[in-house]
Amino acid sequence: PVEPADDTDGGSGDCYCYLQGAVDLVERMPNLEELRLNCKDFDIEKLFRDVKLPRLRLLQIYHFGRWHPRRYDFEHNRYEYALDLLAENVGFPNLAHLIFHPHYERCGDDGESYLPLDQVRLLLRSKNFPKLTHLQLRLSNMGDDGCRELVGSGALKRLKWLHLRHGCVTDEGAKVLAACPDVRNLEHLDLSRNALTAEGIAALTAAGVPLRADAQQTPEELADHQYLREGDFE
Repeated sequence: PVEPADDTDGGSGDCYCYLQGAVDLVERMPNLEELRLNCKDFDIEKLFRDVKLPRLRLLQIYHFGRWHPRRYDFEHNRYEYALDLLAENVGFPNLAHLIFHPHYERCGDDGESYLPLDQVRLLLRSKNFPKLTHLQLRLSNMGDDGCRELVGSGALKRLKWLHLRHGCVTDEGAKVLAACPDVRNLEHLDLSRNALTAEGIAALTAAGVPLRADAQQTPEELADHQYLREGDFE
């Protein structure tokens, strides 16, 4: 069976691999079952919008794709993963593992994220991924509102493996998750490098969640949005 990468170091190594033709190559392999794009400068919008891989079970994207005019806002200096396009794509019906770890945040001190909640929400509520059981969303600023969205969207009914490392989830979000009966479906939850205290960790532990929650951020790190800078720096 396809399994996610063992990523105990956080997956934040620098990337110097640029592969503009990656998506064109992928389109010639319609029977792919596993795709890991640990590179840059490919057309991520084309991948999410146009590519059909009906047998794909695992999609891992570290760093980011092309700096596209529609996605790159020069005023706010923000790049998104275009999850709205992925959410609408019916070409990945067997996708079970979706694994993201974006680039180092370049947005200054305003806390902008490459995986903002308005994009993540569309993904969580999409009906096009009925087999999705493993989800990794790192370096996201969705925080406690994202925990509420995980509950409200019903995504926890099918997820078995959830990684939210490098985020801003607090005890409030942990308690939201702990109060949801569906959280017991999880076989693994990673909230390392968030903003939990012993209280939030205890709530999840009491709910029976297999939890990893090491190296929580200090208040100073959280205020500085340090979690958004724990990705590829290059």
